[in-house]
Amino acid sequence: VAINSCRLINESGTLINNVSASGGTCFDFNTSNILFDCAGFNVTSNPVGVMAFNITTFVVGTTQINLSNITIKNCNIFNFSIGINISSAVNITLWNNNITNVTDGIWLNNTAGSVLENNTVNATARYGLFLSNSSNNTLNSNNISSVLDASLYLLGSNNNVLNNNTAKSLNGYAISVGSSSNNNILTGNTGTSINSNGIYFSASSNNNLTGNT
Repeated sequence: VAINSCRLINESGTLINNVSASGGTCFDFNTSNILFDCAGFNVTSNPVGVMAFNITTFVVGTTQINLSNITIKNCNIFNFSIGINISSAVNITLWNNNITNVTDGIWLNNTAGSVLENNTVNATARYGLFLSNSSNNTLNSNNISSVLDASLYLLGSNNNVLNNNTAKSLNGYAISVGSSSNNNILTGNTGTSINSNGIYFSASSNNNLTGNT
């Protein structure tokens, strides 16, 4: 279907114009098996919005439903606290999204089996890409930057694969593999920080590093 404004998403669709929120969340999802294509259009907010996209547990009556098999691609996201929030979901794909002027770029919380590829994130305050208690995800060829905190941060996240990502931070770690983040594979990633460490590990084990700089 054609989508021309912020709304609840319960079917696949394509943006047909730029859309703007008024300070809240632009797109909430309540259905699995969705393809959402921004087709290169902008998703913005004035004033600063909460989230551009929110994929999280959906409650029907007293039943909690975890969403799965959702793709978000080709979006330009500006002026939100969180660009894309994913919580308690599986098999989510984020591809070719450009996220700028956000406090946090992408959050994955309790999320598994997802693929993030060819996304560009510029976080003005905190994390560019944050994985919390999220395992068995694949991050390929993302370009991530932040100012205050880690650009790419794993916390309590295991068995993830990070390939050919570029992370830059002004004051935080570029790539941080934090507490209880084990058995992750990092290959060909580049981490650069002006005032901290490029790649940093803390209280984690059995992570495999190859060809990172």
